[in-house]
Amino acid sequence: MDDVNDSAAYHAGMRQLQDRFDSRRLADRVIWAGLGRLPNWRKEHPTIAVEFVSARRRDRERDYIDKRRDYMAIKIKEYWIIDRFQRTMTVICYRPRRPQELVLREREIYRTPLLPGFELSLKRLLAVADMLVEPQE
Repeated sequence: MDDVNDSAAYHAGMRQLQDRFDSRRLADRVIWAGLGRLPNWRKEHPTIAVEFVSARRRDRERDYIDKRRDYMAIKIKEYWIIDRFQRTMTVICYRPRRPQELVLREREIYRTPLLPGFELSLKRLLAVADMLVEPQE
């Protein structure tokens, strides 16, 4: 699959999630895993939603509270909150009775059974995030 198709599928999936919540919230990134095919974004939720926390308090609350509630309500299996300011990654795993939460520190590596063989070095990811500059409003 090429970048153009990846991008189109991502944006289409995010529009569908936006419609379900009747809001303007979009995930920074989504992953459909374990399908063995392209996702049917009209009918299937992503497996993983990823947010990169912004500096503003309102945005932090949205990422840590509102989006967590929204993603768990539609049973997204994992919600990753990557916080370059706190130097952490919070992983919320959907469970029917109560979501499970794991907080990783900068020197840790994250592995998930949803992505066999995938390893996320939080230190490397945060180093890249530190190079990015957020637009001024």
